[in-house]
Amino acid sequence: MNKLEWFVLIFTLVFIVNDCIWKFSRAKHSQIYRWYRMIITNIYSKFEKLVQLSKFPKVESIELEQKKLGLFRITLGILILNRTLLAEYSYFIFSGELSAFTFITLVSTILFTIGLFTPFSTILLFFFVRAFEMALGINSLGTAILQIVLLIFMLTNTGQYYSIDNYFLKKNKILKYVYNIFGTPNKKEFTSIYFLGLIVYATISFGAMAIHAFDYNWTTGLTTRHLLTNNYFSNEYELFKFLDIKFPIAFTLLSMIASLGQSIFQLFMIPMVFFSYGKSFVKYWGLQFFLISFFFIGLDYLPYVELILWIIIFSPISINSNKVKILYDDHCNLCKKTMMFFKKINFNGRYKFLAVSKNKEIFENYNLNEKEVKSYMVGLYDGRVYKGYSLYGKILILNPLLWIFLPLFFLGKLFKLGDKIYNFIAENRYKTFGKCELSFHDQIALENKIIPVKSFHYQKIIILMYIFCTFMFSICRYPYISKPAKDFFRDKPSLLILEKNIFIRLGFVIPYVFNTGDLNVGYYWMTIYEVNKFNQKRLVPLFKESGQRTNYENFNILYINAFNSPFLYNNFLSPYRRGLSLSLDPVEYHKYGNDGFGFIKNLVQYDYNKMALNGEKIYMVRAFKMKSDNLKHWVCDTNRYKKEIIYESSFKYNGTKFEEIINLM
Repeated sequence: MNKLEWFVLIFTLVFIVNDCIWKFSRAKHSQIYRWYRMIITNIYSKFEKLVQLSKFPKVESIELEQKKLGLFRITLGILILNRTLLAEYSYFIFSGELSAFTFITLVSTILFTIGLFTPFSTILLFFFVRAFEMALGINSLGTAILQIVLLIFMLTNTGQYYSIDNYFLKKNKILKYVYNIFGTPNKKEFTSIYFLGLIVYATISFGAMAIHAFDYNWTTGLTTRHLLTNNYFSNEYELFKFLDIKFPIAFTLLSMIASLGQSIFQLFMIPMVFFSYGKSFVKYWGLQFFLISFFFIGLDYLPYVELILWIIIFSPISINSNKVKILYDDHCNLCKKTMMFFKKINFNGRYKFLAVSKNKEIFENYNLNEKEVKSYMVGLYDGRVYKGYSLYGKILILNPLLWIFLPLFFLGKLFKLGDKIYNFIAENRYKTFGKCELSFHDQIALENKIIPVKSFHYQKIIILMYIFCTFMFSICRYPYISKPAKDFFRDKPSLLILEKNIFIRLGFVIPYVFNTGDLNVGYYWMTIYEVNKFNQKRLVPLFKESGQRTNYENFNILYINAFNSPFLYNNFLSPYRRGLSLSLDPVEYHKYGNDGFGFIKNLVQYDYNKMALNGEKIYMVRAFKMKSDNLKHWVCDTNRYKKEIIYESSFKYNGTKFEEIINLM
């Protein structure tokens, strides 16, 4: 089967089967239908009860959760769009072609981000973001976690807030029907969907630990120290190199604690959320691990996606009664626009809007008169009164979306310009923006309505299907555990292909990361220089002389540390270093027809195309190795940071022909 056929197969598994069995009038009254519904309902209800018994955070407000997910939908869409364009850009430079899946992936991402036909665009993105990666050879763990997040968006019917759909839901019957395919989950179902996200993430993590349990660095507690002092993975290699040399005992102790904590986190994630302290450990350990990965370890966009997943499932928006009550002039045009803006971004429900003309008794209790309140917007919070510019400070603090403006607010406070500017605008607002005799209270107080909850819908079926898949993935793909399954599939290659394709397209992968073989790539690297006729050298920005990564594109808007090119990272650079680390003879590895030669050729071709070079060019290649790979507890072998040349040669390339011209070894 090709990729499109797989998409159709999985898509129809959920929708068409239900339509065929349930929705025909005869089937609705059949015994088969009643059994089918009874089985699904009973199994799901047991799962829901189990979730409610746990200490897993419970959803308190459907509206606030939909708003939160709407914001994360936009954030995630920008992240996917950025990575897709970077990958396609590099692929096009190398091959001169566009991937067959680029167009539909970009269209799905844009529709998902702006929130247009969001239920369908989410489903399309769920499948085609993986198909796009497979076409370009850029499969990553980040995309598996991304599919978990997209699964949550799909099941929660995200798109009802901060979207184009929001403007047409009340009027467009077709769009309303699209949203009613899933319906909106109630609070218990919302919690169950979040818990499913944790189950899938825990299943993937447990698979990683099944490998780590037999890995030397993990069992000895050296992994964290090895990782942070690794010139390939560590973003702050020089800093951790210094700390390792100066404080080896402290670094070793830190590494052992981190390895132990991470092992407990990955092994017992699900059982621990049934206990208060265990839930707190899982939440905060995961959060700090993702933050450390974000700042210190080059893992492409994986830390971004993990942080989004963790905040979504572990931080449901609570209904907070402690709100700032904003008393606004409901006849002022400027006030109306300001309040409508605050209402739109009030995703956490911390603002309450009170029209001055309809809430006289409230401000009079604080010895405020109507003229004073109308002249300078007033807010009430924690029994205190905030006026004008000071109120804006409280408004900024209570909404994370506005924290970016806090430095500007404090500068205005420090230099006393904020109050002056605010007072000037307040005193001249009627002249500049006008006044309306009718109150704007009803427009601002009007709440958006979400799609009604349906008694039985597709979420339950997909949740149970995914739980079943986690079980099948465990027995089919976990090391050692999967031996009986591998024996079964050995003589059935078609079933083996089916099993592998289903798992990867649903977001189930085994993370082969940070084991000894993975970490050893930090001991081997290469540099490539273009040498002109004056013998001047230009470093092709792949690796520095110290072995650290460089940023080929010279910009990194979202701080994605994968050479800012997932295509180069996954297809050439990572496989080259891994192959060199496993090679017994570096010279042989780089000979014509072998892997090293092929990777160098591809990288030279990429640089030649990207720099728009003409004619014959000379490239000098050097491969390096650390003088020692000896990493022991409590001491530091400084030879680990000293390099030696293990291969050196030059090549010429004219746009078509690539050949070695000098072999200095």
